[in-house]
Parts: sequence; structure tokens; C-alpha cells
Amino acid sequence: MSELPRIDVRELPSKGITYPEGWKVYYRPYSVGDILALSQSKLQLGDIYKKIAAGIETVGFPVENLLWNDFILLSLFRKCTSLPIEYFIADGEKCEKCGEPIDHRFHLEDLDFEEPKFNKNVIIIKVKDVEFRMRPWTLGMEIEKLETLDETKGVLDYLKLMVDGDKELFDKRMRECTEEAWKPLYQLWSYLFLTVWDLKAPCKKCGTENKISVRAGGRRLTPFCRSAGPAEVWIDLG
Repeated sequence: MSELPRIDVRELPSKGITYPEGWKVYYRPYSVGDILALSQSKLQLGDIYKKIAAGIETVGFPVENLLWNDFILLSLFRKCTSLPIEYFIADGEKCEKCGEPIDHRFHLEDLDFEEPKFNKNVIIIKVKDVEFRMRPWTLGMEIEKLETLDETKGVLDYLKLMVDGDKELFDKRMRECTEEAWKPLYQLWSYLFLTVWDLKAPCKKCGTENKISVRAGGRRLTPFCRSAGPAEVWIDLG
């Protein structure tokens, strides 16, 4: 059996500005075996991301260091080259005002990725006269968050994952800070966590413009789908 094609990606949301010189990224479509493996209901979200990443190849840096935005796009590329998908449908979403099911089609090019506000791999911050090196949010950080943090954790716990150095010292210094001193950290979080802006979907019944999030979640990125009939492929954006 011939190997699935390896597809070269030349443009990414991050523009590759945090990757080393000469970086390259490739991905492969899903095989039938991949789709079967990803359809297991017992899979945790972190395991799903690992299986998606198994079909992505990076040159010059480990795949875990892919910026989260880039990983989302590569995941959707893997899906779209594996299934006959011409568009996405907001399956399961309802209008926030009238409750009517949203029937709206999206194309891959409709996704609006946040552009990076930084131009280097490491951001230096100073907390209580101690310098810390911070890195933007990556696939590896997202997986570590899922495996080590629960929903009760706050921004500080997420910021600790971004620290390239003594995380416990960072935690200690931050807890010594006043509430006013925290404000720049919240801004730093918005800089280092690149997102995908919510899609806009008008309700055909009342006209309300609803927002559909595609920034995370296994249902949005994995390849399996539910068919509304033999002629259409329905993709659950979550």
C-alpha cells in the first residue's frame, strides 16, 4: 500500500516568526485507520490532539512547539484533505436569542486567525525585579494543561506553563504582587495566546448574529463526521 502524500505548508497564522530559520511543516491526510482510532469515545482530549499531531511533521523544531493557532489550521487541513468537504455546517448550534437551530455554511477561508503581536520566540518580563522568559502558547502547553490542570485553575496556572525557567519562583513572585500589578499579566496572556476569532452566523428566523467558537475542542478538529444524507457531509464545529 502506498504511503499517504506529505503536503508542504508554506503559510501559517503565526507566519513562523517563533520558529528557527529554515523551518518546514508538512501534514498528511488521515488514513482509514486514523479515523477509526480517533472515533473511540474513551479518548481524552489530550490524546486526540496527540493523534492529530502524529500526522504533522516539523523540520527544525519539535511538533509540540507548534503555536496553538498553527495547530488548529493544520488540523483542519488534515480533515479537509481526507474527506470530501466543501464547507462546514454549524451542526448542533442554536440561536442565542430565539433558540432556532443555526443553518449556516462556513468555508475554511472564512476562519480569521489572530495575527501575532510579537516577533520573537521569547518574551522577557520582570516580576519583583526578577526576569522571566515567557513563550507563546503551543500545542505542547495545551496538552500539558489538559493533563495536569483542572477547570478550577486560573490564569496564573496557565501563565506558569509559558515560563521557560523556574516556574515555582514565578508563582511565588506573582502571589506577592498587588492586584494592580496583575493587569499587565492579563495583557501578556492575550498577547501570547493567539486565538481564532469566533465565526459569525446569522439566524434565519430572527436575524440575530450568533458567534460560533472554533478555537478548541476535539469535535472541531477531528476528521469524523455525521452525514445528513448521501449527498452532504456535516461537520460538527462544536
